[in-house]
Amino acid sequence: MHGTFKDVTATQEEKLIKHKNVKAYGERMVLGMIADDSFRNQSAEISFMDDNTAKWSFIELEEGHMPTKKNEVVMDQEALRLLGYKPVIGENIELTFDIIGNTDEDSKYTDTFTLVGFWDFDTLSPAHYINVSKEYAVEFSQIIEKMGFKPISTDLDVMLSSSVNAWNKMIKAVEDSGFTYGEESSEDSIRIGVNPGYTGVSMDGDEILETAIPLGAFLLLVIFTGYLIIYNVFQISVANDIRFYGLLKTIGTTQKQVKRIIRLQALALCIVGIPIGLLLGFLLGSVLVPTVMGTTTISENSLSISSSPIIFIVAALFEIITVLMSVSKPGSMAGKVSPIEALRFNDGMDGRKFKKNTRGARVAQMAFANTERNRKKTILVFTSLALSLVILNIVNMFVGGFDSEKWLEKSMSIDFVVGKYPYFKFQGVGQNSISEDEIYLIKENTDSDKGGIAYEVNGIPLMKVSEESYRTYQDTQAGAISYVGSEDGMFYMDCFMEGMDDYLIDKLDVYEGDASLLKDPSNRYIALIAYKGENGEYSLDENLPKIGDKISIAEAASVEYLDTRTGEMASDSTYEHPEFLAGTYSGLTEYEYTVCAYVNVPYDISLRKASLGYNVIANTDNLKKDFGENVVPVFYAFDTESHDAEEKAESYLHRFSEEDSSITYESKAVKRAEFEDFKKMFTLLGGVLCLIIGFVGVLNFFNTVMAGIIARKNEIAVLQAIGMTGKQVKEMLIIEGMIYTVGSGLLALILSLIFIPVVNGIANSIFWFYSNHFSITPVLIFIPIMTLLGILVPLISYKGLSKESVVERIREIG
Repeated sequence: MHGTFKDVTATQEEKLIKHKNVKAYGERMVLGMIADDSFRNQSAEISFMDDNTAKWSFIELEEGHMPTKKNEVVMDQEALRLLGYKPVIGENIELTFDIIGNTDEDSKYTDTFTLVGFWDFDTLSPAHYINVSKEYAVEFSQIIEKMGFKPISTDLDVMLSSSVNAWNKMIKAVEDSGFTYGEESSEDSIRIGVNPGYTGVSMDGDEILETAIPLGAFLLLVIFTGYLIIYNVFQISVANDIRFYGLLKTIGTTQKQVKRIIRLQALALCIVGIPIGLLLGFLLGSVLVPTVMGTTTISENSLSISSSPIIFIVAALFEIITVLMSVSKPGSMAGKVSPIEALRFNDGMDGRKFKKNTRGARVAQMAFANTERNRKKTILVFTSLALSLVILNIVNMFVGGFDSEKWLEKSMSIDFVVGKYPYFKFQGVGQNSISEDEIYLIKENTDSDKGGIAYEVNGIPLMKVSEESYRTYQDTQAGAISYVGSEDGMFYMDCFMEGMDDYLIDKLDVYEGDASLLKDPSNRYIALIAYKGENGEYSLDENLPKIGDKISIAEAASVEYLDTRTGEMASDSTYEHPEFLAGTYSGLTEYEYTVCAYVNVPYDISLRKASLGYNVIANTDNLKKDFGENVVPVFYAFDTESHDAEEKAESYLHRFSEEDSSITYESKAVKRAEFEDFKKMFTLLGGVLCLIIGFVGVLNFFNTVMAGIIARKNEIAVLQAIGMTGKQVKEMLIIEGMIYTVGSGLLALILSLIFIPVVNGIANSIFWFYSNHFSITPVLIFIPIMTLLGILVPLISYKGLSKESVVERIREIG
């Protein structure tokens, strides 16, 4: 899928799915999570997914069917094993899970289901998916709403008309449907999320045009290079059989008929060659695509080699058109030649006058003269060989510009982040947090003097806000229960609190204010998190407390529910009418803080989750003083002094995480390896493309030299008859070959210098991690190789020519 419209109503969904940008859609309702000891490394998500969303989540049933009846369920086989069940259709399975968005004991829900399907677990999946029917999800939402919980919302996953500019396409769909985006205070506001794999292709119209034109030009360059070899093949065939076509003309064959003969020959070759080419292409793709994807983190289960007939039909039609275009000129040449001209045909004898020379001819002069006699052919050879080298150089330069340091700079702000498995799977930590003892072991076994611990406040942390801010927040919570305000007219709103040691505070991106004030525990400061968008711009709520404001952060002991009609505690009958239900916090303790800054937390050192309220960063000592045991360590992050220290830490953490499966980590080395895998994908694809194009270029050169020698074999026979030795003939042909190869190499060098800034500009607009790269190494490497070809190919061609004696070749002149 390309993206998700989050928490949509039925009305919003009905309008969004009709928008022209939405090609396909799927529904998803998350009911709850299982994150107990059995699922401590990877939680289980209980949800409803329709067929599209299940497919986009790479769920492919090995046996059974998706849930259709109320208590039917499907899940992966690893989840079944962790729950203590075997993959047997019809098995009754009891599930106890936390209602989504809640983790306390009162939020646990138990029910029994019937297993109707299962599949193999994919280790790259973010969670174990346990899917129920829509009937069950709707009824469950009604039940928990009566219990005082927020009803289950629906996420709309979508496949867009194109992945290009996905973010803007989704915003346009929202606005065209009559809703708003980014206006949290509006009831019609819709939140969106874009698949991270497509965030790099968000461009406006001008950027798309600027990128599409050069990419289209590159594609045409590749196609034209392929066209040249087909053209030369038929040029050789016509040159070799020119006398045959001349004889046909003598018996009455018209020009149109000769052209038709050549066209039919081409189509006959297509009938044989195209199916073979399509089969080889499919087989190559079947091998190459899994190999390329194997260098990435993309799951094998998500791979599908398309065998759509449309692909084969389009490819075949394209090849037929290319062949017909390629034979057009050779066919015209054969059709126009007269019988007499055919007998005396010599390549390049176009009637131009040449300067007479009384000093005699030298071999080198003859070679240069031969390359000038048919300038179109010479230009064609130069272009063919040069384009092959230019494309090779472009691919090499493109891949060489991928900058791992740029990649790391954005994806990792620190060398190592170590924590428990659930944290890295976006499940929070709860009580399953990294311990002080584990952090001590890491410090002892690594050179990690520069580091710090990040903490999370468990329990029920709240921020005291004005009624206006609360109402704005409440408007974004469709169907959520209202909470009673405090006596002073203020209200309490959910918030996540992250405590940071001093070293991590220095890693924050400060939008406004002074985050360094957080380091002083004697002053009770907090920083409010302001989120930075893909475009680098910050998003600030208009009701966000101002810098310098004093605000209250509260901790509640529990939540109770009242009947607004009586003011008494809610009874069973109240839950049947949730409109009369109101929440109230009991056992409140308030702490006063001062806002010192608006900051953005780098993703790798964030809690990797957010409330819909305001989220804060605070000094660790103050949080421990105020919230006590509810402050738990989430991760330990550190930098190393040197490359050796980094390797030592990487080695230790790798061993440590293998010994304790609940511990895992992220590091620059791991990210760097992921980047290299990504880079290998382009290197492999580019390498195969260059291999094919290079092969085409060599064949073009080989065919051109052969065509020239075949067309001039009678002329060469005459030269040998009047005294030119075989050695001199070979010397002349070698010089001609070297003129082609060295000249093509120099042309490729010039063209590469022209294309370098163009390629750098395109790559920079597509990949944010690309750095301008200058390289002409492939051209410099291949010029000597081409020079060698310029010697060998003429020698091989002459060897074939010399199988006929001079007398036999002269006799053909008649």
